Amino acid sequence: MVKKMFSKLKIFRQFILATCLGLVLLGLGLAGVIQAPPTAQAHAGYERSIPASNARLPAGKPPVLVQVWFTEPLEVKFSKLTVFDKDGARVDLGNSQVSQSEPKSMFVGLKSDLPDGFYTVVFENASTEDGHTIKGSLAFVVGTGALPATQSTSPLDLAEQNVSTENRNSNFWTISLRLLNYLAGTAFVGALGFVLLVWPKAVIRAKASKRMGPELTAASQRGVEKVQPLAWLSLAGLFIGWFGWFIYQAGAFSNQNPGQLLGFGVTSGGSGPQALTDFLFGSRYGSIWLARLVLLALAAGAWWLAVRVRKNARPAGEETEEEANTRGALAFGRIPLWWVAAGFGAAVLLTTSLNSHAAGVEKITVLAVGSDWLHLLSVAVWVGGLAGMALALAGALPALRPGTGDRTRLLSALLPAFSQLAIRSVVVLLLTGVFQSVLQLTSVNELFTSVYGLSLLAKVILLVPLLLLGAYNLLVTTPRLRGFARSKAAGPKEGPGSIAAGALGLTFRKSILAEIILGLVILVAAAVLTSQSPPKNVAATSSVQLFKFEQNGLMIDLAISPGLLGDNTFETRLTDTRSGQPVSDAALVNLRTSMVGMDMGDVQLELKATGANNGRYLAQGPILSMAGVWHATLLVQRNGREDVNMPVTIQVK
Repeated sequence: MVKKMFSKLKIFRQFILATCLGLVLLGLGLAGVIQAPPTAQAHAGYERSIPASNARLPAGKPPVLVQVWFTEPLEVKFSKLTVFDKDGARVDLGNSQVSQSEPKSMFVGLKSDLPDGFYTVVFENASTEDGHTIKGSLAFVVGTGALPATQSTSPLDLAEQNVSTENRNSNFWTISLRLLNYLAGTAFVGALGFVLLVWPKAVIRAKASKRMGPELTAASQRGVEKVQPLAWLSLAGLFIGWFGWFIYQAGAFSNQNPGQLLGFGVTSGGSGPQALTDFLFGSRYGSIWLARLVLLALAAGAWWLAVRVRKNARPAGEETEEEANTRGALAFGRIPLWWVAAGFGAAVLLTTSLNSHAAGVEKITVLAVGSDWLHLLSVAVWVGGLAGMALALAGALPALRPGTGDRTRLLSALLPAFSQLAIRSVVVLLLTGVFQSVLQLTSVNELFTSVYGLSLLAKVILLVPLLLLGAYNLLVTTPRLRGFARSKAAGPKEGPGSIAAGALGLTFRKSILAEIILGLVILVAAAVLTSQSPPKNVAATSSVQLFKFEQNGLMIDLAISPGLLGDNTFETRLTDTRSGQPVSDAALVNLRTSMVGMDMGDVQLELKATGANNGRYLAQGPILSMAGVWHATLLVQRNGREDVNMPVTIQVK
């Protein structure tokens, strides 16, 4: 009795410890998000240029070249600059190239004797870190020509004409291909992890009870046989995902569709199939993807050999007891082959991290990538392990005689073995997840005001019921199964072979299915999350700060110019997210600010409609009266609609 209570207390203590650690990490992470400076970049975004964005150069002195710096290193063969005059004619020399000494910049020469006037620089780049592509533009003027932004007092116009960029990395295909790769990688690593780390312990523990029938050996073999098709299917999915992503990413890098990549409909400016070779052998992203293909082939080869060894294992009557236990638990005679296949699968997940947002973190890149990899591994071991457990039970339980209690005994041995591994995975998942959030977010507000943050929040929300189901099985189902398994009574309501024990086992298997479904939805959220650029709300310009939000059916753009100490102009644009039409009938648009670290009281400024019926509201005032960090809230009230309260963090210099 005392031993039983101690066992329950130990399990309960492990769960409470993991939960408390998760809460502490979450609290520290949120505090870190508030205080930490932005260390991760939103892909290879614009940083500065010569001539500067919106620069005005002396008459008769046009530049001889244009050079632009970005926030991440660039892929040499897939990044370029082009320059156009006001009539749309190209005025560059077509010699755009990435600087050898500064891999974050590229330059292009201009034709000589350019006339005075307005010029537009268009840049297209691909980041060597996360493989995302950016297309954007900036402008400058030579002589007395006027830039539209200098003629307008609108901070929104100024922000949008300083630098415009287009994120082309989040769409149906990127999300679908990422999801396929996540699903397949998670299933392969998780299934092998379950067979190697959980199933043997459960079978040996069940056998040690001395009450299991002789069918246990056959049941354990059939359990592993059920997992094998999942491994093969996962490998097939990984290969399909590799090819699909290879075609898509090569097209994104070279700005061509799949038909053009294969040589159909290639325009004079396209490279056709050459882009596939350039991508695979001429870019960092392609090199990692090539290594991924090799690792996939090695994983498939190791797995094939493992299955072959199992088929060639000695008959059960000729084996030693140790060999029989190993074969019964793992369904083959040599453990290393399974570990080799699992190791190559884990290495495949590492290639995902090497081309993730974590790879774009400066200074601590190795730590960021390692954390992302551990995050992927913990998800694979947990969610993929659930799939492996469901299949193993589907194969093993029918091989055990009903009414003998063997099914209950196996389940009571399996649950603790899996729970121990799941608890460790949860701790790693929480630790690495919080760390990655601190790296990618600059404020807590971004959890609610960006697609990236909302996707991250969805993952966290979906994780809660998954944890609750696991906790229930650990703290309630496990003790009850153990009680049934150890009971020597017989009857419909007690004992391992009772109807009550069978019903509990069926409920447990249904809960596994529910956990798997939740895990799949979390992977969908992860695919959406990694297709988004980490939020970096403040525009890269010294003359304006730009914020973008979405809430309660409104798309809100807020611009502050010049964003410095003293008098500033504040402008917001309201757009209906469903119709895409401007919202010009707001009853009140109000900005309330307060200084962080000094109690100066709240200062409010009401923004008035501009009168152009374009959904814009404008105000001017010296409400940012001290250098430092300011918290602000934009309030939008509309008749008959729910109020919008958008938090903003403003850096004032």
